[in-house]
Amino acid sequence: MSRLLTKGLLTGGLFLQLVGSLQAQPPAAISITRTGDSIWLTIPEPLLDRQWLVVNRLLTANAGSSQFADDQLGTEKVISFHKKGTAIDIQVHDYTVYSPQAGSPMARAVERNNQPPALASLPLAAARQGNCIEVSAFLKTSKLFYNDAVSVGRIDSREELVGITAQRLPQGTDKTPADVYSTLFLLPKTPMHARIIDERVGYFRTSYRNLSSPDHAGSLQELVCRWRLEPAPGDLAKYRKGILVEPVRPIVFYIDPATPKAWVPWLLQGINDWQAAFEQAGFKNAIIGKEAPANDPDWQLASCRAAIIYKPSLTENAFGPNVHDPRSGEIIQAHVNWHHNILGWLQAMYLVQTAATEPAARSAAFDDALLGRLIRSIACHEVGHALGLTHNFGSSATVPVDSLRSNQWLQQHGQCPSIMDYARFNYVAQPGDDVLPENMLPRIGDYDKWAIEWGYRSWPAFASEEAEKAFLNQWVRSKTTDPKLVWGNGESIPGGSDPATQREDLGNDPLLAGAYGIANLQRIVPQLREWLSNAAGDDTQLRRVYREILGATPNGAPLGQYSYYISNAATLIGGVYHKPLVTEDTIPVKTYPTPRQQRMALDFLDRHLFQTPHWLLEPGLLQQTGSAPLILLGTLQHATLVQLFSRIGNLQTAEALYGPQVFSTAELLDSLRTLIWCELDSRQPIDIYRRSLQNIFINSLGRVMNTPDGTDTYAMAQGILKKIRTDAAAYSAQCTDTATSDHLLAVQRRIDKVLHNK
Repeated sequence: MSRLLTKGLLTGGLFLQLVGSLQAQPPAAISITRTGDSIWLTIPEPLLDRQWLVVNRLLTANAGSSQFADDQLGTEKVISFHKKGTAIDIQVHDYTVYSPQAGSPMARAVERNNQPPALASLPLAAARQGNCIEVSAFLKTSKLFYNDAVSVGRIDSREELVGITAQRLPQGTDKTPADVYSTLFLLPKTPMHARIIDERVGYFRTSYRNLSSPDHAGSLQELVCRWRLEPAPGDLAKYRKGILVEPVRPIVFYIDPATPKAWVPWLLQGINDWQAAFEQAGFKNAIIGKEAPANDPDWQLASCRAAIIYKPSLTENAFGPNVHDPRSGEIIQAHVNWHHNILGWLQAMYLVQTAATEPAARSAAFDDALLGRLIRSIACHEVGHALGLTHNFGSSATVPVDSLRSNQWLQQHGQCPSIMDYARFNYVAQPGDDVLPENMLPRIGDYDKWAIEWGYRSWPAFASEEAEKAFLNQWVRSKTTDPKLVWGNGESIPGGSDPATQREDLGNDPLLAGAYGIANLQRIVPQLREWLSNAAGDDTQLRRVYREILGATPNGAPLGQYSYYISNAATLIGGVYHKPLVTEDTIPVKTYPTPRQQRMALDFLDRHLFQTPHWLLEPGLLQQTGSAPLILLGTLQHATLVQLFSRIGNLQTAEALYGPQVFSTAELLDSLRTLIWCELDSRQPIDIYRRSLQNIFINSLGRVMNTPDGTDTYAMAQGILKKIRTDAAAYSAQCTDTATSDHLLAVQRRIDKVLHNK
């Protein structure tokens, strides 16, 4: 059992507890003594030169700020207490350059040339025994603890942590103090056995320059961020035989006591759902969800290793960051931030994506059971992040689209192999498919179990991470031939140009999936006013739901489900499929959609975006929601054209590699001219929506003209604009529709301005 060694008067704050132990036999704790305004730390000999991770969190947040209680302040730091003569230096450590081979000549060389600077050098108290230093001024003024303190409150010390409560001034112009809790987590004397990142499995990472790397080039060493799960020495033989064992220290997630009670059981289920994944890695009871201890003064949320934190916030979000040991990637603390209003977003999104087939979604307020299932699903995703997993935006693209309409298939496989994708809800299922409600939501899949196994399975036979790497490489190669185990990194690919790693998509064909989704929207939109009517005349939910179908952000970006269907289709045009580079592979790391796929995508855009979707712009719905149709549709059209024109470089690369048989820049620009300006050939009146689109086209193509003279792009864009101008002049000379004629005259002037850069 740990011991509280705080002496004297302790004021303010709460008592800290760190769940579990960071090592099997922890040393004695730092002791704290307070005498008047003086604060004394006595550091036992075994803790000198040990490293501590310092994490600062808000205990209270000031009204009007953008921060909330438990928000982390700044970045974590690593410090140590180093005895130097008659003083204790408080040193801060940097791991930009590191040699993990402790005791080796290289490690000693790195240490000699990378001495940590001292934040402070505090004299030993001559009148006190042991390594005793007075720290009150340091605690008040050191930026290690985020900012200056008005007062230092309670300080708690345990075997593996020190916790400090203080009223600190915020950064910026606000001078209202806020309560801040600073936790010093004792890091293990010997770092956890690290696992080197593999670009075929998605984990958060930490990195340093490794001067002991085999290539002797100071390569960037990237390590997986994961919790320390190890079999007990007595269970090692069982573990090697494949018998499930309990880890020495399980991952225990606590629920913030402030969380609304109705949500707690569903959040706990979202945590415990990961137990099956850890069983595949050889551990039972490796992750456990618990309610916070009731009426326990010895428990503190801020220093809890793993928790879901409730934020009474209108933000529509949840996310699960972590802090970790930079030497090994061992996760020391992970708090999932759960903002209250994520439920409003969830309800609107679920209605938009499923109400065509799910009667329970056709309401402004969901029943508790449905809301609970949504909470469980999102909690499960965010806990995955807290376990170290990144998004897997490529997972949904491995599923045949029509399989998403089969309840039998969904019952067996789920709608996506990874809950870490943004494959929210099953918008592909159509009325009459009889897909059950539980198969409309994502759940932990084959990839998630495989990723946890890869990250957390222990391989005691390997003495070092480098020795382990060759084995793991072959293991990954043997596994990722299964499409269900593929990881798609959609977050670091330039411009989001990979059609297989898109957010908010389902299935392996964005055109077919989008067509099914649009068909469902066409069923939903006429019913919205009836489903979301309010006797008090409050149209808030109606406006919110319509915004989730077709909306725009304050900075002019498109928003909503319809924009996802359009964007995912557009990504086929000039898109690039990326595959991680592995030495043994001989296939290209970049491939391109076929010309047929790109032409079909352009036809999709014409039918659903360039030709005005009047069903989506029903006047009664627009009037009741206060929507501006030209702005909403124009925002999406503008963003799509910008997206297409931004991929011209990819089209040119493909043409350079494979010749003129590819879908080329010239074909794209000429096809867009034909589709968007078809009235110039048909001699039909041009209505207000099409006039807006044509103006957007000129403006967007004008930006392409900013490329240097003499390039293919400049010449082709110039040719397209000249052709449009000639055709507009010919039609305007005989046009009898005044609005169309005025528009075409303005088009000619606008093109002249672009061509002559006036």
